[in-house]
Amino acid sequence: MKRVSMRKISEVLRLHFKLGLSLRQSANATGASRGSVSNYCTRFKELTIDIDSFLSMNEIMQERLFYPEEGCGITPQASKVMPDYITIHHELKKKQQSKVTLALLHEEYKEAHPTNAYSYTQFREHYVRFLNQINLSMRQVHIAGEKVFVDYSGLTIPIVNQKTGEVPHH
Repeated sequence: MKRVSMRKISEVLRLHFKLGLSLRQSANATGASRGSVSNYCTRFKELTIDIDSFLSMNEIMQERLFYPEEGCGITPQASKVMPDYITIHHELKKKQQSKVTLALLHEEYKEAHPTNAYSYTQFREHYVRFLNQINLSMRQVHIAGEKVFVDYSGLTIPIVNQKTGEVPHH
């Protein structure tokens, strides 16, 4: 059974808890069933977090909080300690400044768990699976009229001098 994306669940929760839409309205707006929307809202109420804090988290952190027993879809071996791939990912993102490599992070992981660590190949494989689950787009929720966004790429609109009708050439 394929699980619904955290983006859709977050949208349901935002509509219901932040904007005050009913379960039916939230279901209609997102295309989810009313039963699913009810389940998401019930699960959220069981968490000890407010809606603003939840919505400010990235999808991976939301999923860890919402589905703690599943660990972001990576199936660990019972005898091995699963590395914290969120921390590893953040360390690698800072690698221009610190020269951190995945191999170095694996060595640190092995030192912390000498008897039950994954081999480097398995460590890398789990990290690649983790990366494939990260949605690299960033969802931004905007209130109408609060901000203006200007796209300067592509074709431009000429600016015409109203008095002379002249279009300056750049």
